[in-house]
Amino acid sequence: MGQHEKALQVHLTCLNFVEKRAKSNPRYLAVCLGRVGTTYLDRDEYDQAMNYCMKSNKVIGTCYPSDHVECGKNFANIGTVHYMRGDIDRALLRTSIEYSRKMPCTRSYADRCVVE
Repeated sequence: MGQHEKALQVHLTCLNFVEKRAKSNPRYLAVCLGRVGTTYLDRDEYDQAMNYCMKSNKVIGTCYPSDHVECGKNFANIGTVHYMRGDIDRALLRTSIEYSRKMPCTRSYADRCVVE
């Protein structure tokens, strides 16, 4: 069994454990989801990586302030998935717009942009 497969098994086991207790501390859930996502990214499984990064993003939005470093890390992971898929424009645009929406000083500009 390769290192990425072992890592994925460990992260999925951790995620299963944390999901049962997520109400007590959703931050752990966000971290576990993100780690599963980046492990799938390392395995070049981009659909699964995006799925877990987006789930992590939802949880992060409920437990951190919008300008917290965890938001930036997660947006970077989402951007990396787009980049690795070969969608460089979307990687840069989506990541920067989503992060800008979270920052109070740039929110009005980001809301005028459209990302499909």
